[in-house]
Amino acid sequence: MIITDRIPENEAIAVAIGTFDGIHRGHRALLEALKTAARRLGCPAVVVTFQEHPLTILDPDHAPDLLTTRQERAALLETLGVDVLVELPFTQALAGMQPQAFIHRLSPQGRLRHVAVGFNFRFGAGAQGDGKLIAAMGAEMGFTTQVVPPFRVAGQTVSSTAIRGQISQGRMQEAASMLGRWYGYQGLSVRGKQLGRTLGFPTVNLLETQRKAAPPSGVYATYLVWRGVRYPAMTNIGVNPTVDHVTVRRIESYVLGQKLSIGYGDAVAVELLSHTRGEIAFPGVQALQEQLDRDREEIARFHAENTEKRLQTLLEVL
Repeated sequence: MIITDRIPENEAIAVAIGTFDGIHRGHRALLEALKTAARRLGCPAVVVTFQEHPLTILDPDHAPDLLTTRQERAALLETLGVDVLVELPFTQALAGMQPQAFIHRLSPQGRLRHVAVGFNFRFGAGAQGDGKLIAAMGAEMGFTTQVVPPFRVAGQTVSSTAIRGQISQGRMQEAASMLGRWYGYQGLSVRGKQLGRTLGFPTVNLLETQRKAAPPSGVYATYLVWRGVRYPAMTNIGVNPTVDHVTVRRIESYVLGQKLSIGYGDAVAVELLSHTRGEIAFPGVQALQEQLDRDREEIARFHAENTEKRLQTLLEVL
């Protein structure tokens, strides 16, 4: 996949436009429509999005925490078969551009052949542009337009906002059913305080430094993903109030039943499957260890009852 900040100028293109935060199941329906049109027209499938979430410029106080970092979004789009990813810098000048001018910008030398957008897509100064305007311009400029209807799960329209709401409540399976995958974190393993090792729970540690949608603090049944393999794990997200209250939440994962040689600086991911309990300040280390033993038993039962194949099937049918 080609990643650029410029619209391709030397070939015909089919384009999908949007913020694409999360690459959720609604986005995937839009991308399938894009790829179908691109194959029919014999041209590249191009996603046009923005380097920053638009609200970080338009209304910074209400800009949402993201479901995907730019790197995660790009990796997901590549996996889904996008040929070119255009990440435009979102500026005040772009925000103030008339919608007609924006569409003309997408069609250098008249090479735009198809535009796909979601049912609720708005763009241009004052959010005046929508699918109807794009379709009218397409009739004049010679490109086709497709407005993809809402994608629903259990009767609810899938949206990044709805998914953030589920995550904020610790409803990880409901969030996953809308995303089409487990929500979590990616990063490089860092050195921790080594307390877990002394308690019999050696952990792989990440820092929650990314501006991503935050689930509640506490203990989760998870997968730790390392070198492409998923390992059943239990993960604590929080500030360790019993022994080491800090300001940045840590993501500490204990792999069940295996010892892995994961080094500091290794790339790992944590996928959150189920919120087991909230964060607790215990009266001492012994009480903490006793609770960790109970957590390990409960989460081991969860993994025994919910194999990776069964969990994947759950995502596909919800």
